[in-house]
Amino acid sequence: GEGTNTVAAAMRFILVHELGHIFGQVKQVSLPFSEKFPDLSVSPFMAESWESENSVPRPRGAPWAQRVKFYRKVPPYKLSEAVVLYQDLRRTKFATLYSVTDTEEDWAETFALYVHCVLLKKHYRVIFQENGESTVLAADLILSDALKEKRRFVETALSR
Repeated sequence: GEGTNTVAAAMRFILVHELGHIFGQVKQVSLPFSEKFPDLSVSPFMAESWESENSVPRPRGAPWAQRVKFYRKVPPYKLSEAVVLYQDLRRTKFATLYSVTDTEEDWAETFALYVHCVLLKKHYRVIFQENGESTVLAADLILSDALKEKRRFVETALSR
């Protein structure tokens, strides 16, 4: 809604995301940062949507994920391709596009969206705007049936 797409709202979400990294490490839900080739089997959360290929974690059901890059001067895809990427994302067990970039980011994004959408009861939408037209590419994916198990992992971690 109006007033939710603000710098303050973005900063709150980023802080919860970063808190998710710490929480995941302390609760041993996410994989240790120090492991270059982590054993996905030690984390049921990671095994939910990641698979190992030659000891390298790959996002399950997202062969397009290697194209997803953030914090680049030049994006590896056209902005107009975002529509297709988000359609593909909705067919996975990932809460955000950023989730597919790394196992630790998957946990932090899932945690942040859980706090945002479930605990705080706020909406999380990705809206694509072009030529005066707005298209919702993703809306509260953490609440989808596909992410039911991931919500359960966060709930369990929060209750320990």
